[in-house]
Amino acid sequence: MAKATRAPGGGRKPKGEFAGKSAAFSTRITQELRAALDKESEATGKSISQIVERRLRESYDKTRAQRELADQRIRAMALMTARLATSVEAATGKKWNEDRFTAEALSSAISTALSRIMPEGEIVVPDAIRDRMQSHEARLKKPGVFEFMLSPEGLGASYGDSFFEMLLAWKAAPPIGDEVDDIYHLVPFIRQALKVDVEGMGS
Repeated sequence: MAKATRAPGGGRKPKGEFAGKSAAFSTRITQELRAALDKESEATGKSISQIVERRLRESYDKTRAQRELADQRIRAMALMTARLATSVEAATGKKWNEDRFTAEALSSAISTALSRIMPEGEIVVPDAIRDRMQSHEARLKKPGVFEFMLSPEGLGASYGDSFFEMLLAWKAAPPIGDEVDDIYHLVPFIRQALKVDVEGMGS
């Protein structure tokens, strides 16, 4: 009896965002890491293989984070915040995202440092902000609905809320190659590193 052979192109077709995978790789990991991978797989609908490959690919591609910190002024701000966080955590012996006292101390440290380098002068609403708000209000036919964003506190709170709405909405990074802002590809890292409870925040 002739031995059965697989027809060209036969067999299980690869799934997911990565094609042409032919090299095998295996390794032992901790139970904690496996549980985290299982949780992400369940939440995103992606296989563990796809999740691990994405993480490995992005660990070798520093361009997304580099682009977010491309401007020296922004990079300096990030470094200042990192140094303040390290100093405050060293003083309290706690992590700022796990201890309220440490978090409040870090918030105060950042606010104090910014106040020392903040430009002087009268607070004037930038034309770009006013024009954008008026455009939105005209489109929605709701005059004054965005008035609160004409203050520094209101504008800042709006962007802060928008950032965490993004963490809620993007439960998985877009497929590699999608032409979206780099920050959306960095969301899984931010959420995991800060231990953001997406389910709890959405409840």
